[in-house]
Amino acid sequence: MLLPTLLVLVAQVGPAASPSAAQSTPPLKEIGHVRSSTLCTALRHNLFPAVDGLRINDALISRGQAILIRTAEDAAAYAASASPTDTSAGDPFALEAGANAGSVSPTGGGSAGSEMDGFQLGLVYNSLAKNLDKVEAFLNDPHSFAVSPTSDDERALALAKSRLEAVVARQRASLNILSATAETNAANDLKSRRDVIPYEHCMTCAQTPAFTPLSAPRSLAAATNQTQQSETGVAPAVLPIVAACR
Repeated sequence: MLLPTLLVLVAQVGPAASPSAAQSTPPLKEIGHVRSSTLCTALRHNLFPAVDGLRINDALISRGQAILIRTAEDAAAYAASASPTDTSAGDPFALEAGANAGSVSPTGGGSAGSEMDGFQLGLVYNSLAKNLDKVEAFLNDPHSFAVSPTSDDERALALAKSRLEAVVARQRASLNILSATAETNAANDLKSRRDVIPYEHCMTCAQTPAFTPLSAPRSLAAATNQTQQSETGVAPAVLPIVAACR
């Protein structure tokens, strides 16, 4: 998780530039304002919103982790309760894999629990994707971050930007795990439902591959650990800017 200190400073820096600043010695106030206006504007309008967005993403990824664990548990429970397929008699299309009391529908597919897991996972990864796009928009603002930094302020902002971009990259890796899991499960669920087109080599057999929802909680946990490691570099880059804008 991003360091809580940065989140506290979101609220602290605002007041630092308002009433109390107006009470300081006018010459010093003006000098500080002129020197750090671009730096402090970028801090308030770009860096802090980006940090807050990444914090929200951390919570979304944590939610995704819980859903992946539940997906594995629901899949195991369904596999244990579903009746085995019996094709010894009757219509093979009605007796194919998944067409039993444990199924979400008479045409097969995953359990109702797995279907809900997939729905919730979709909500999480779509929110994560949209939020990452917003964070990147804050960090790609050409008015706040110089392409070729020349001043100390510009170099400080460039460093903070690079540290936050490293977190974005790690969170996108987590997004890839979540989206790939959800989309693969949705596709496999669709394939496992009754297909009235028979196999070429068996005109009485249904094309109904077995469906077991995928889950990757360990992969996501490893990606989350890498994200947390990248987040340790954010505070050392942002805190000096906060101090300069007090």
